[in-house]
Amino acid sequence: RYDIEKLLKVKQSFPDYVKVMVETDEESDEQTKKITVRSINDCLLGMKSGGEYIDTKFMFAAYVNENNPYIDQILGYALKKEYVTSFKGYQGDAESVFKEVAAIYQTLQDLKFHYSSITESSGEEVDIRTQHVRFVGESLNTSQANCIDGTVIFASVFKKLGLHPVIITVPGHAFVGVYLTKDKNMETLCPIETTMVGSRSVQDAVNYGMGNIKKHWDEFQDEKNRQCMMIDVREARSIGISPIPEAVQ
Repeated sequence: RYDIEKLLKVKQSFPDYVKVMVETDEESDEQTKKITVRSINDCLLGMKSGGEYIDTKFMFAAYVNENNPYIDQILGYALKKEYVTSFKGYQGDAESVFKEVAAIYQTLQDLKFHYSSITESSGEEVDIRTQHVRFVGESLNTSQANCIDGTVIFASVFKKLGLHPVIITVPGHAFVGVYLTKDKNMETLCPIETTMVGSRSVQDAVNYGMGNIKKHWDEFQDEKNRQCMMIDVREARSIGISPIPEAVQ
């Protein structure tokens, strides 16, 4: 049984020990193993087990938190600036949804977000790959985000609005996508290069994201290719990947 509240507060890795005891009618045995307790910000990307590499990038979806209280600040700012008069989600058409997407993009641009290349996790092991992921509030408070941090923010807001976001991964990079229609039609998938928030327009970010998808299109069609994936946040929720709560100071 884990103390969830304590684990959520872990920001630096530290060593600990796990003791396992097995007892039968005939004998008993006890073993102790040293482990590393990792930061809550360390997302598991994959691990080697029995000579096989298991990809777990779908765990990025756990850092998408549509219930994060910081999201209301983003939505409130967009409404106050009148970038949109309301957020209707799929009650409107594709053009209306894109205006809402653009409003969120402009809001984060106004908040002077800039790209940060920090991706290192708090601990390294040969058979385990992780990546540091900031929570929404952490990114807002520091006004900086790497590619996955920005993706997490956008996906969290889109999910809050009832939209259908995806986390798109290509070799060494991640960006967000959102369907502009409820039917998840690939023709209405709007990819956004989140690292451009601090310097380019939303249309530039969309064009760049679309170019990245086209560049790796064949890899996306290959189910064995684990570098190029579209991680559906709603599907992740349906298989039990819940959002990690963020402590609000």
